[in-house]
Amino acid sequence: MKLATVNDGTPDGCLVVVAKHLHRVIPAQPIARTMQEALDNWDAVVHPLQALYEQLNAGSMAQATPYEQARFMAPLPRAWQWLDGSAFPQHGKLMAQAFHHAPLENEFPLMYQGLSHLFHGP
Repeated sequence: MKLATVNDGTPDGCLVVVAKHLHRVIPAQPIARTMQEALDNWDAVVHPLQALYEQLNAGSMAQATPYEQARFMAPLPRAWQWLDGSAFPQHGKLMAQAFHHAPLENEFPLMYQGLSHLFHGP
């Protein structure tokens, strides 16, 4: 099953099911409006989404539209956060250098958090 997010003018975009060979897409509503909603309710939506994917690939979805790469967004355009961790001292040294901080004198692994209010698509 292939899922993606397309721009529908909202900050979180619209969840679509993508055909196996990337030639058609179909909105996943009313199963799930966004990728985040699908992830949050995965157990309830996985089977309906799979059924929609199979119908799309069988060519039985007249309302499917052509695949237009320019419409695609990041899968989760506004994820809650991103975390980066490293168990390697060299990574910590490089991050201290990149952010102009004194070297960290901590035990490893290191972890830092970033905001993710805007991820870009292709």
